[in-house]
Amino acid sequence: MFVSMSQSNLMLLKRLIYKQNHYFCLQTRGLTQRSAQSRGSFSFDKIVMFGLCICTAITISDAYYEGRENLQDSIQCSDSTSHYLGSSLKFTDLEIKTLERDGFVVLQNVLSKVEVKNAMNDVKFGSMAELLNIPSLPTETLDYRSDKFICLGHAERDAVTARRDNHLIRQKDAQGFGGEAAGEALLHAQLVLRNVGSCLQQALFRGFDAQNDRQTQGEKDTQLASLCIPRSLQLSHYSPDKTFYTPHRDAATFDFREGLLTYLRQHSYRKRYVTAILYLNDTSGPSLPWIAETDGGQLRLFPYDGQEMMDSKTPNRTAESIDILPTGGTLVVFDSQRLLHEVRPTSRDRYALTCWFTVD
Repeated sequence: MFVSMSQSNLMLLKRLIYKQNHYFCLQTRGLTQRSAQSRGSFSFDKIVMFGLCICTAITISDAYYEGRENLQDSIQCSDSTSHYLGSSLKFTDLEIKTLERDGFVVLQNVLSKVEVKNAMNDVKFGSMAELLNIPSLPTETLDYRSDKFICLGHAERDAVTARRDNHLIRQKDAQGFGGEAAGEALLHAQLVLRNVGSCLQQALFRGFDAQNDRQTQGEKDTQLASLCIPRSLQLSHYSPDKTFYTPHRDAATFDFREGLLTYLRQHSYRKRYVTAILYLNDTSGPSLPWIAETDGGQLRLFPYDGQEMMDSKTPNRTAESIDILPTGGTLVVFDSQRLLHEVRPTSRDRYALTCWFTVD
């Protein structure tokens, strides 16, 4: 009886061990499958994260280089190669002191009537018009500006040089307009404007805080402003349908709410120090003078008192605003970082070249 029970118990024990081993094997297999799935899922997550990191790095890199694109080929204004011999522009001591003290200065007749006329022909009717394509200049629906603009850089200057080298010269008319390659008059206006930085350096421009620096450091210890000429200029067109540009400053100020990418893209804007605007509007004829009451389009400057917030777009009401008519050949130079300005609604075609000189 004992033996038979022992054999019976042995058989029962074998069955239990078999079932237990079978269950253990099933459990082990399940764990192994889940582990494999977990490892596969983890590998996929790593690939996704790696891809996101690469995309983020590329986006940040693109924003970084976009913000520095216009500064890549910039030239020091103190460099002799930056001086344009075709320009007779010179700043007097009084004009430099006015610029340093008030933050702006206005010079008349920087271009002659003939030069303005020819430049306008290049913009409207010449071969350059094909490049500029004024009726379809890039524009956006913006609440702060409604003008159209295009950047003029090396490509446009090289095109003019090629036409000149190939002797594609326009005939002079009875008034003496013409006589140069198509686009050459506009190129001359660009070079005159780019030369403003060199002229400021030659006139010992020391910056917009120079008046205070002279009082605290003395004349000899005040450093000259180290200006650079950017890669390209901007040609803007205000059409006669009340186009405008609301009060703003030309140099960007960083708002952390705008994010890292905006900060990187605005690098060249933050480097702007001096704004120079040269007007190309033909106002030479007896019926063509620019009249503020009917034509509008004045550049309105709001003199600063030194207490304004850099990120504020509210005009300083403690001082009277100053209106400047966009007469052809007029040059306006002012502080990019602090001087608030606007373009009043325009009822007449209005063209201007703008150059922003940067600091190191």
